[in-house]
Amino acid sequence: MGLISYIKGVYYDHRIEKADELLHNGKECEAEEIYKELLGKQYTAVNKLASLYYAQFLRAGNEEDTNKEIHLFKCIKSLSSQGNNNYDIKSYNSTVDTTVRTMLSRANALFNVAKYQKCLDLMSAVNNSDSKSSDSINLACEANIMLLISKIKTISVSSIEFKTSLNQLNLEFNSLGKSIKRCEQTVELFAKELIDGKRYLAANKLLESITNRNHKDVCLSNAACIIDQKDTEASSNDLKEVVSKYGKELSINYSQKSDECIRFFNQCWKVSSSDQFVMDVLTAKKTAFLQEEIIKNILSNHTAYLSKPSLKKLFIDWIQKFSDKIESLTLTEKIHNLGYDVKEYYLKKVQEVISSLNNEDKLPYINHALTLFRNNTTMLIKKLEIARWYVSHNKNDEAIVLADEIGNLITGACLVKAEALFNKAKVETDLDRRVKLLRESLSSITSTTGTGSSKLIESVNELFIDTAELYYSVKDSDKAYAILHEQSNLGSERSQNLISCYRLKEITGLNAENKEEYIEKVITEIATFNNPSRLNDTSYQNIWDELSIVTLNKIQSLSNQEAINLLERYINRVDKEFTDKTIVKKRKANVIKELIKRKYLIARESELASNFTSAANIYHEISTLEAKKIPTLAVLRFILCKLKDYQNSDILNHKDNIYSVMRKASDTFMTEKKDIAYRFALILLKSGDIDESLSVLSEFLPEETYLKKACEQGYIAKALSKLDEFNHNLELIKNREMSSDDAIYFINHMLDYAEEIKPVLEISRPVLSRYRNKIKNYAISKLFDEGKYNVAFEKLKKVHSDYLDNLTVLRNIAIVCLNMAESEQLNDSNYKEVISVWLTAIYQEKLFIKSLDYTSWDNSFTFSLYDAFGHFNENTVGNLPENVILEYDSDEKVVMIKEVQRSLLDRFEAAISENQKYHIFFTEQKSSMDALVELNLDIKCKLVAPYLASSSEDIFEDITEALEHDRKEGYDNWEDVLAVGVDYGLQNSIYNDFKTANQYFSECIEALDSMQITKTKNAFIQSKLSLIQRFNKKYKALLSYTSSKISSLSAENKADFKNGFGQYSVVCNELKDVTLSYSFSNYVMRYVVEEVNEKRMSKEDASECILTVHLLDKTNTRVNDNLATLLSLLMQEYAQEGRSTALTSIKNILSKTRSCDSSLDNDLVEQLAILALIRPRRSPICYIFRYKFIFKRDFNIRTKT
Repeated sequence: MGLISYIKGVYYDHRIEKADELLHNGKECEAEEIYKELLGKQYTAVNKLASLYYAQFLRAGNEEDTNKEIHLFKCIKSLSSQGNNNYDIKSYNSTVDTTVRTMLSRANALFNVAKYQKCLDLMSAVNNSDSKSSDSINLACEANIMLLISKIKTISVSSIEFKTSLNQLNLEFNSLGKSIKRCEQTVELFAKELIDGKRYLAANKLLESITNRNHKDVCLSNAACIIDQKDTEASSNDLKEVVSKYGKELSINYSQKSDECIRFFNQCWKVSSSDQFVMDVLTAKKTAFLQEEIIKNILSNHTAYLSKPSLKKLFIDWIQKFSDKIESLTLTEKIHNLGYDVKEYYLKKVQEVISSLNNEDKLPYINHALTLFRNNTTMLIKKLEIARWYVSHNKNDEAIVLADEIGNLITGACLVKAEALFNKAKVETDLDRRVKLLRESLSSITSTTGTGSSKLIESVNELFIDTAELYYSVKDSDKAYAILHEQSNLGSERSQNLISCYRLKEITGLNAENKEEYIEKVITEIATFNNPSRLNDTSYQNIWDELSIVTLNKIQSLSNQEAINLLERYINRVDKEFTDKTIVKKRKANVIKELIKRKYLIARESELASNFTSAANIYHEISTLEAKKIPTLAVLRFILCKLKDYQNSDILNHKDNIYSVMRKASDTFMTEKKDIAYRFALILLKSGDIDESLSVLSEFLPEETYLKKACEQGYIAKALSKLDEFNHNLELIKNREMSSDDAIYFINHMLDYAEEIKPVLEISRPVLSRYRNKIKNYAISKLFDEGKYNVAFEKLKKVHSDYLDNLTVLRNIAIVCLNMAESEQLNDSNYKEVISVWLTAIYQEKLFIKSLDYTSWDNSFTFSLYDAFGHFNENTVGNLPENVILEYDSDEKVVMIKEVQRSLLDRFEAAISENQKYHIFFTEQKSSMDALVELNLDIKCKLVAPYLASSSEDIFEDITEALEHDRKEGYDNWEDVLAVGVDYGLQNSIYNDFKTANQYFSECIEALDSMQITKTKNAFIQSKLSLIQRFNKKYKALLSYTSSKISSLSAENKADFKNGFGQYSVVCNELKDVTLSYSFSNYVMRYVVEEVNEKRMSKEDASECILTVHLLDKTNTRVNDNLATLLSLLMQEYAQEGRSTALTSIKNILSKTRSCDSSLDNDLVEQLAILALIRPRRSPICYIFRYKFIFKRDFNIRTKT
């Protein structure tokens, strides 16, 4: 031991002695302070202070100061943590144990004198420490139970406090108290005390909650007293509840007489009016006698029971289920006799009874029912069924008798009578007599409708047609045709077909001269019946075949065009007449062969005459007529004509068709296939599609060399352009001018760049890897400039890397995100991910559904997913909880999940509203997600924010697959699919092109708004416009915006005109849109004419302006006329004044409007100018340059004489 330690020990011992002396002199407080000071420093300090506290504890016990006792006990227990193991543990533990035993003894004493609260307080202090024991726990339980019993004694059973206290007692007793004998006895005595005090309901509630004994008999006895209203505390609701629990058992108790059972039955009904109680008693197992007595009781007291509609229905329904149908029918009749409406039940039961009887035995029940319910339709129908049975058994007279008894009370009797008459007609052999009977049968059912009457009428009409056939067979054709025409007009297919059959026989017997006219008459005759069934009749089809033979014979002497007209007329008639393709094909087969032959002759003539459009049209008509799956010669020649006429066709819009034809066409047409391949490849090359041109040559013309060399030269130019773009991107990165998004895009497409640059520069993999690593560092530095992260957010992501698939974790991360936003912890390095995670969570419907599992406030509410954010349809949410629906409901108990989502979105948006960048990103991400939902994709995908989609390969592929499916389906909204794809970073070339087109579009709009000619020239170049034009909506938007800008130009401001003229000359020249050029030309003309007429602009300057718009739109007559006028005036002025500027303008106009040499001889120009001066009204220039010069068209210019 060191000297200092020794000195400290001596000092601490001295202090302990000082404290002991103070304590001996009664100065406890001063001694206590010294002891506290020496805790952990002097070995005996803990034990001495514990002894001091124990002494104070004993004094507090004598004073019954429970709170002080508890305080001192806690002080003793706390010393172990303050002593730093520098104390006598055994002695200290002995003091603690002594204190606990003393407390347990004190608590028992308090319990014995009914001071339960103080007892509980003492034991709770012990039980809350590590000194608790089974004795302390049991004693605390007993004290608590006694406190609850004391409380229950003084409060009404109807109060909320009673229920709360009883629940607490139930929990305390059943968890521990039932194992303590004294507790069990206490509760049993308390229950008896309640019963003795006629608090039967309170006693039952207590006994029902005790689980260690069966108190059924006591509870049943108490229930009888409650139902007899001997417990004044029991409310009406309490009475109903007791009836629900014990009423049935009291009413069918085997230990009591039936009278007593009936009394309890009536009393239970009186206090509860419970339908369920009555039905429980009726359906319960009991003696037959008691069952009968209860039914008699209900019928005897029917005003008390059956006057309640709901019970009446249940009671009658129960009677209907009796196995003894006769008894059920009898009871139902008794209820009817009491004045209740049981008609429906009675009639239904009658039908059950007679269902197994024969027809003769049914009639008594039916007739009795009709006495109770006169003219009842149901019973009359049953009676009519018996009449029909007579008809079916050829007892026509009996059937007629029953039908007459029924009369007109229900429909059907007339039909029975009509059927009997028809039966007689069927056996009649005299044809005229048969017709009479049939007409009488029809007359009997004129007012009858339905399936039966229709079938009978059909049978009668069929017998009519049979009769017509018999007339025709005996050569009585007039009567036969009369019946057949009558039946055909009624829509009979059979009679119509018979007419066709008979007429065809007559046609085949005619000579050629009269046949066509007779055929036309027959077709007209049959058509008057307006029955489409004729089209399927073989005889009718053969009549048309006869007409085709006549037509083919007739065209033999006609020219090609006349023959075509006649053949097409026949084909059109067949197409119009018949709808079945097989029938049409057969009727037209021979005619089409002849028609194709004639059309081929005309098509070849047109093609040889270079009339390709006409020839292509005819070849297309031929291919349509041929209708072959494999390409025919007509198809090949059609494509050739289109390729030959390329300038006037849209052949490149049909590339797939060209490939298909060349691949499917037979080698028989090899010459045509090679011709097509060469012309097609050449057109592709001219249009700039080098790869596809080479592909065509490789597949169809492998031996062709000239066109292949031309394609290879195009590859080099494309690679150099890509290399410039690559170097430009590196320079942007070096100057830190490239955005992080562009840098990431550059990284992802590094291999694409290398592949496209390969024809002019090979970049090795290691070099590419170094580039990628440097650019990655650059991108990271741009994304995380501030370098601050929220620790909780990052930790959650790191631990739960799959948080997008775990709704619980996603919910927790979303909460962190909201807190970050509201506490201003977002920064440039994390706001994108935070916002993306937040939006993704809000758009997960299942997250909100799952969140309901964590709350209890929502148990009484219903939640609706109607129109929720992120909602695809009901198939995407899976099985829903019972309190979640998909429909809209305005009930105030229905919570719209969309409103919850919107509230959360608004809250987050408000937190970031002051930061425009955050808010813009928030809006963009949300719009992209809304757009994804709006697409209503065929294949549903996981809905996440675009920024997060790239973090999961599975999610990204899921979204890509869904988008690609819809895009490949070619729906009208394919550009919207591309827009969403760009938002989600899809890397297919079509999406890159769309993104680039968007950039080019923005450049064009920015250039138009800036009115800077340099920007405009850089933006409006063909390579960019061609890409925009691939996307129709985007290109139309550009044209529309440009048109609006031109329309807003003012022709009254010189400065505006100067800027506008230079800008829109470039724009119109590149867009080459006639409408835009026309609008711009008119604007220029308004300005120039005014300026020249007011002598603020020279003719030379004016000619330059008008020449410019003329070259943009050479169809504008006004521009052409004024240019001609200016040219003439310039020539006159040059001839008179010899101005060099005029000469320069003249030569400029002539060189750009004619295809002659631009270096025109000055002498020639001078000669033309002199001629213009001599003959100003009709200059030779007019003829040479085909201009009709009209002086003073718009210009108000005086010419010199």
